[in-house]
Amino acid sequence: MRNVGAVWTALIATIGVALGSFLPWATWGPISANGTSGDGVITLLAGALAFVGVLLYFKRPNVGRLVRTIVPVGLLIALATSVYDAINISSTSVSVFGTNINETVGIGLWLVVLGSIVGAIAWGYERFHKPVVETATV
Repeated sequence: MRNVGAVWTALIATIGVALGSFLPWATWGPISANGTSGDGVITLLAGALAFVGVLLYFKRPNVGRLVRTIVPVGLLIALATSVYDAINISSTSVSVFGTNINETVGIGLWLVVLGSIVGAIAWGYERFHKPVVETATV
């Protein structure tokens, strides 16, 4: 028995990972850099891989172990990459005409981090949560 809500949550989270890969990852005042100009390509591929795995599982829950494994692997790759970049971005500043401008984490990177975490939790819940079956006593 599968939890349709958890599967839908994982599916939407993988879309968030892929979408966040295109959005700004770093901003310096009015200037921003999109994720696909760097490591966003990795998170885009990992999110797409996880999306395909969830979609195949949604269509046929008894898919093979490989398909069930690519979802958490893709999400963990996206999470590790995005957390690494968020740490590097938040510790960087640029000096322009004697003024320090701190680099801040953009909305796209936050979306990748959040989507990876939510997707991994939803997928883990779907895969490992066993519903409690109550038996009637006479």
